[in-house]
Amino acid sequence: MSRKNRNARNVTHSHKTFSRSLISKPVEGQLTMNEVPTPATGRIACDTKCSYEYMRLPASWLVTDTTYQRSIDEKAVDRIVENFDPRLVNVVKVSHRDGKFYVFDGAHTLNALKKINGKNSFMVDCKVYRGLAYEDEAYLFALQTGESRDVAFSARLRALLISNSQEAVDFRESTQRAGLQLASTNSAATQDTIAALAKAYKLFTKLGPEQYEAVLSLVKETWGGVAWSLTSYVLGGVAEMLTEYSDAVAPERFRKKMAGVGYEEIRNEAKRQMRGSSDVAHALALVKFYNRGGGRGSLDARVLTMKD
Repeated sequence: MSRKNRNARNVTHSHKTFSRSLISKPVEGQLTMNEVPTPATGRIACDTKCSYEYMRLPASWLVTDTTYQRSIDEKAVDRIVENFDPRLVNVVKVSHRDGKFYVFDGAHTLNALKKINGKNSFMVDCKVYRGLAYEDEAYLFALQTGESRDVAFSARLRALLISNSQEAVDFRESTQRAGLQLASTNSAATQDTIAALAKAYKLFTKLGPEQYEAVLSLVKETWGGVAWSLTSYVLGGVAEMLTEYSDAVAPERFRKKMAGVGYEEIRNEAKRQMRGSSDVAHALALVKFYNRGGGRGSLDARVLTMKD
């Protein structure tokens, strides 16, 4: 929900205070797709291929493409209805593509309006974009914020990957340079395939391509790209370890000490660490195995224990 709509909680009105005519004017008769209402403003160019205009469209014309959007959160819709003030309703952002009007920002607002209006036909204030491709819609959805919180990270990442934006291309290519690939959304981890997309993306943006690839390469070389080694826990632990100890971690020693260590051992040791951060807990587990046998080059675990 936008800041303005959140402030509506402080208004004593409820949605029942207002007449239905104030909420939205009813549709006069049955409009057809050839009878698109006249725009409220002239068309405005947003770039060389895209333009937009403000229009009032029948709610029945508006559709949501769930291939790049999260499913509707009914509790969020109910909160909008409960605190509804028609003076603060944001326009629904729509892409006119292939003869249809696709909502890419405002799906929860639209569903709240449908609940308020019931079975009655009604018009919706929209900002209608023309010239957007499917990938453009996905990218804009990934950038925007939702009705009550930032777009859920997993949904935003899914949309970003679908968009094929430069950021998405860089993320994929960086992963591939380490000998791995990203799973399609909602897929399980398999050999050489990262399904922990949110974790991988956060590491990519936090560490940068070079360090991100160093983490993935070490994991791949050590455990051969088995599915369990590409989980968020192991990736996070290895990244934390390399970040804190940097060049003190000898890749050859890491590979040798970890080669016979499986996921159950790492997970159980991480649980014993009793840390608030999963990444730190798994890094400490890895340091313990790395130091096994002692000798020159062992790492000081206190570096991590003092951190968390």
